[in-house]
Amino acid sequence: MNRQELEAALAKEVALSHEDLSGMDLSGLDFSGLSLDGVVFRGSNLKGARFREGAIYQCDFSDADLSGTTFQHTAVFQCTLARAKFAEADLRTTNFGESDLEEADLRGARTTLTMFAASNCARMKLNGNFVDRVTMAQTNLEGIDLTGARIERSTFFETDLSTAKLVGISWDKFVVFKTSLAGQSFAGMALPFGQMMDVNLEGCDFTEATIANCNFKGSSLKGAKFDRAEAPNTIFVEADVEGVSFVKARLYQAIFMSVKAKDADFTGADLEMSIWQKAQCFGARFVDARLPYADFSYADIRNTDFTGANVFRTRYHGVQDGGAQFTNRAVALGDDEELAKAERFVSKY
Repeated sequence: MNRQELEAALAKEVALSHEDLSGMDLSGLDFSGLSLDGVVFRGSNLKGARFREGAIYQCDFSDADLSGTTFQHTAVFQCTLARAKFAEADLRTTNFGESDLEEADLRGARTTLTMFAASNCARMKLNGNFVDRVTMAQTNLEGIDLTGARIERSTFFETDLSTAKLVGISWDKFVVFKTSLAGQSFAGMALPFGQMMDVNLEGCDFTEATIANCNFKGSSLKGAKFDRAEAPNTIFVEADVEGVSFVKARLYQAIFMSVKAKDADFTGADLEMSIWQKAQCFGARFVDARLPYADFSYADIRNTDFTGANVFRTRYHGVQDGGAQFTNRAVALGDDEELAKAERFVSKY
């Protein structure tokens, strides 16, 4: 099929199946609303072509030039788009499912509400893009380039970003769930309202990062650094922060319930009104930390060092405290007798 024959077929809105259009100049053509099945566009020039509101199945766009194309509201399923160029393409609300976008270049593309599900996006280029409400689920993101990207309200689910390029990135109101970011550096970055739940963050650097209102629930943070981080109202419930350094971090009203904080270092940290109920803090250091009105009820603080810490009205109800060191525990609150009595109560009926 040549271009003239293709234009005639498109004018009749005929579905295309298993046509070989590789290497052709198809710039500016309108495929909108059509079903494309097994069509080969390998290496073709598709600049400015329109695929709006279409269904594209098992098509090959590898090495194609898709600059300025429109895929808005289109489903792209089991397609090959390796090394395709999407400069200035409109990919808003496009769904890529089980597709290969390895080394695809999406720089400058509009990707609002775009979804990549069960796809291969290894070394895909999104650097400098506005990544708005994008979802990447169960997708290979090895070496993906997000340098300088602005990520807002986007979701990364069951994937691996440990080798992603994240230099100069900005994050806002994002969700990362059951994903690996191990070894990445967020030093000095702002990550407000980030939801990083059940994430592998081992060895990550959050030094001087702004992570206010972030949620690290259930995440593994072994070997990470939060020195001088701005982290008020941050949630670390059931997280593993064993050996993590929080030196001079600002953690006002942070929640560490049921956290694993063995040997963690909170020297000089501001932890006023923080919550540590049922936390495992064996051997942790709170030297010179601010802990007024904090709550360590039922926590394991054995061998924990609170020397020089401000523990004014800090609650230590029902704690395990063998070997714990204090400078002035007298200003703290010990066991609540009435609460302890209620906890021991056993109904006879």
